[in-house]
Amino acid sequence: MHLQNIDHLAKQIKKLDEEIEKKMVPFQKESKLIQTIPGISEVNASAILAEIGADMSQFPDEAHLSSWRRMPGQQRKCRQEEERKNAER
Repeated sequence: MHLQNIDHLAKQIKKLDEEIEKKMVPFQKESKLIQTIPGISEVNASAILAEIGADMSQFPDEAHLSSWRRMPGQQRKCRQEEERKNAER
């Protein structure tokens, strides 16, 4: 029974991967450019483009893009890491 569930989920994942590949065709140039950033894979590039799109004109500068993307949980984590580093000094 569990193996059938795993097989079903694997097939669903494959279908989703194929759909993402199809939808990314028009954005190959942008995807390749994003992948030049260290640590950014094809999957990461697809997620970034899906999240913010390819048109950066909506963001006047990198600070606006960063503030748009920032999440409270990430801010908390960064603040906690910064406080820990300061305490170690």
